Order: sequence, then structure tokens, then C-alpha cells
Amino acid sequence: MQIESYFSKKIKSNINKLKLLLIATLIGSTSLFAQGDFEGEIKWGEPMKLKKKESAPIPIGSTTTSFYSRKYEKKKVFVQKYSLKSLKLEKQSELDLTYKDEDLSIVNDFVFANKVVFITTYIDKKAEKQYYFIHELENDSKLGKPKELAVTEWVKIGLMASKRKLAEVEESGSFSFEYIVSEDYQTLMVSYKNKGDYETILFDKNLEEVGRTSMEMPFENFTRTSARLTPSGRYYLVGYEFSKGESSGIIKRETVVRGDYFILIHDAVTGEMETVELDINKDISALAVKVLPDESTVAYGMYSNEGAKGITGAFFQKMDKKYQVEFTTLEEFEEDFITQFWSDRQKKKAEKKKKKQNPKKQEEPSLYSYIMHDLAIKDNGDMVLLGEQYYMYVTSHTYTDANGNSHTTYTYHYIYNDIIAVNCTQNGEVTWKEKVMKRQHSTNDGGYFSSFFTMVQGNNVFLMYNDKEGNMDDAEEATTVKQKRELKKDNVAALISFSDEGETTRKTLFDFEGDLSRNLVPKRCMLMEKNEIFLFAEMGKRMKVLGLLTM
Repeated sequence: MQIESYFSKKIKSNINKLKLLLIATLIGSTSLFAQGDFEGEIKWGEPMKLKKKESAPIPIGSTTTSFYSRKYEKKKVFVQKYSLKSLKLEKQSELDLTYKDEDLSIVNDFVFANKVVFITTYIDKKAEKQYYFIHELENDSKLGKPKELAVTEWVKIGLMASKRKLAEVEESGSFSFEYIVSEDYQTLMVSYKNKGDYETILFDKNLEEVGRTSMEMPFENFTRTSARLTPSGRYYLVGYEFSKGESSGIIKRETVVRGDYFILIHDAVTGEMETVELDINKDISALAVKVLPDESTVAYGMYSNEGAKGITGAFFQKMDKKYQVEFTTLEEFEEDFITQFWSDRQKKKAEKKKKKQNPKKQEEPSLYSYIMHDLAIKDNGDMVLLGEQYYMYVTSHTYTDANGNSHTTYTYHYIYNDIIAVNCTQNGEVTWKEKVMKRQHSTNDGGYFSSFFTMVQGNNVFLMYNDKEGNMDDAEEATTVKQKRELKKDNVAALISFSDEGETTRKTLFDFEGDLSRNLVPKRCMLMEKNEIFLFAEMGKRMKVLGLLTM
């Protein structure tokens, strides 16, 4: 039995080695393809088998020649440098995260103006101070000299913290740092919230500080929905004002009433600020903003009609440099568009709500739980609004063990469903809208393999996400919309194209069968240059592979 076991293990080991060799051979190749209006090239790197306590590479970004990532192995942090030509690992260095005998923690890392940048922090518990720094990566291996960003008060939050201390924390606000880079990658702004206001620090392409200002908020309560930065250092903060109250009844609960929507434009050099109220005349459900190269502004999002519980349309509002409205476009969703891909049961339920005898309880069909994703700008100036249905829920299971003890386990469900796309011309005319069926359901993973990635080529917009092989237009037997699309091993990377006329095509971007099967991780894909996209995919639990898509 021992001899048989030995030879069995040996054979299994050799088979696994052959598999890895086959994967390396096929993955390391370059594939050219043309999918409808899309022409591209995918180049795969060598597969990486992770150790038990080793994390998958976390993308940082790319310079003109190299791609950088960060990984953890036990308590150590490593920075990795990959060649963009070969996608091979050229250098891996452990980061020395100490400063004045203090341990630094990484807050953010990214590529800016062809530099790898880190934001770090450490806490001086004796002085009750928290320090934040910005560094440039030197020699692809170590953190450069730190530049101090801010010093904030630090209060320990825990079971032993006093009520007084906790109150101080609430008053001081959040000190989490955020960064934003202009679309030309030449201007960087770091911001943090302090006692309700935003402190901003502006850097030029040489990582030299050119402005440090305080953005005094004009509202006591304001929720941000998106932000943008222009090359000149103008910071666009988009969101809505809200008020707090108490609900009526025996049990008093805090209620939040959403008010008007605003764009706050802050000059991070001079500190000057303008406030622009959005006049959409609809109940806005989702809002974002895009600043165009000529510094005109496009506010876009989704709205609900009065009395509707979900989304009933999309809007675009374009303003010139002086924030004067050039056009406001409201695109109402027809009932056929809203109910497209709904099950018969869902349609019957919606029809009953429409025909209720009590007029106050009547309800028109609408889209639920949609979030804004992006505004894709085509070469001809057209804008494509992209939204996605997303929600999560929790289920519980209670059981009794052999000793009679009761236990409850919780399962977190992440749902990423249909995509809506609305095309608006630079003159404010909606020429087409489409709804893409997508069903992604996963548990206890934060939706790791779910959602989608957007790219633009000329006047065509493309989406990448994981789907079932049978749902592709190029499949031998394309399935109906009734087919379940839960994320499983038989996934392929789907490429959805919207032509300039709104025609939709669904093709397979890449697929390796059997032991070569993989799942794309859209949330870790990254646009590096105008025509290059970093791809991150997984094969099984411990096998990762990097790819480069050139359009």
C-alpha cells in the first residue's frame, strides 16, 4: 500500500507539472482577434501559483514600460515590477515600512505622472497624534523620503474608550485620506475630511506641492456621490444636502431626508469655491459628473418620477465653463424597456400594482437598486451613461450540534444584474438606449468576480464581464434569457459591444477550457494607457495570471 501510495503521489505530481507547463505554453502566447468592431491583442503572462499565506497581486498601476503591484506574505509587504512587453516578473522587493522606529501602514498606492506613489501613516500613541506621508518609490524597491501631508489627533476607539473620547471622535470627523488624479495624469490632489470640512493638498507632475487649502462646506449635512479633478486643480464635489429628524411613534428612530443636489467647485490653489445647484425637476436617484477637456461639465444620472419607488429614466445636463446650462435632457424609460428580461411572475406582479383600486397604492413599473458606473465618452463626442443593478442580502441558518448547543451561520449574497446603457449626443439628443441581461450571484466574496469593466475604441463602447459560455452569440446553441447565469467554473470572459448606432453584440473575449478555465476579475482590471488594459484572471483558488489587452 505504501509503494502504491508513493507511485500515485509521484504520478499526480508529474501530471500537475505537465498541466502547469501546458498552461504556461498557452498563456504565454499572444492572440490576435477581431470581434465585430473591436480589434485587439491579448498577451498573457506566466501563471503564478500562490503560497498558502500569500495574497494575490493587488494592481498599483503602470508606467510607460512597467506594471506594478503589491502583495502580502504573512506580515511582509512586497512591491512587484512586471515588464509590459513580456508580463514577466522583473523585480520583487520587500518594503521597509518603518520611519523613526515607527511602523508605517499603507493607506493608498497608485501611479501618477510615471511615478509609483505611496501614502502611509503611523500613530504616536503617547502624543495621541496620527501622521500621514506621501512617498515616491525609489529604485523600484524602497520608499523615498517622506513628505508630511497632515498631523491629526488620534483617539483610541474601543470598549475601554470613554464617552467623552468617543464624542471627540465624532466631532473631529474621519481622517481617511483619499486621492484623485486628473484625467491627463499630470495633477494630483490628496484630501481628507476634518471636522466636516475637506482639507486639500495639490501636487504637480513632479510631486511638488503647489496648493494647500481648506474647503469649507456650505452645508451642515452633505453626502458626496462623486468627485473629479481638472488639470488646473479644480476639484468638483457632487452630492446632496440632507436633514436629520426623528420618526413619529413610540420608538424614536433617526430619519434622513434627502434635499437638493449640488456641484461644489473648489480651486485647490486659491481656495475659492463656487456652488451650483442642479435643476433637474426630478427626484434624482443617482448622480455623477464628468468634466470635459474644454472644462465644460456634464452632470448625469438616473431619476424617479413622483410616487415611483424605483428608477424611471436617465438625465444629462451640460454646462459651459461658467456653469450656464446648455441643455438638459430627460430620457423616460418605456415600460417595455423597464420590464425587459423580467420573468412572467415579475410582470404579473407589476401589472397588479398598476391596477390596484386604491389610487394611492397604484405603482408604475420601475428599475430597482441601480447604481451609476461610468460615462463613456466616444471620439465623436457622444456620451454613454452606464448603470448596473446591484444589491446584497443576508440569509441565516440555525442548527443544533451534538452537544445541544445552538449555532447560527450567516451567508452574504452579492447580486450584480442587468446593465443599462443610454447614448446622448454632444447636442443633447438621446439616439439609443439598451438593456444588457446579466445575472451574477455570488456569496461571501464581496462580488469578487462580478460587475463589469468599460473600454472605448473610436465610436464604439465595450463591456467585459464573466458570463456562461452558452449565453454568447458565437456559441453553437445560444440560450434564452431564462438561463441562470450564476458565476461558476464554466464561465467565459464576455465582450459586449455597442456600435455607434446602438447595435449590441455579445462575443467571447477569451476562454481556455478544462484545466485552463479562468474567471476574469473586472474590479482588478485597469486602464493603463488609452489603448492598453491590464487584465487580471484566476484559475482555481491559488493560480493567478496577468494579461495585457491592446486595442
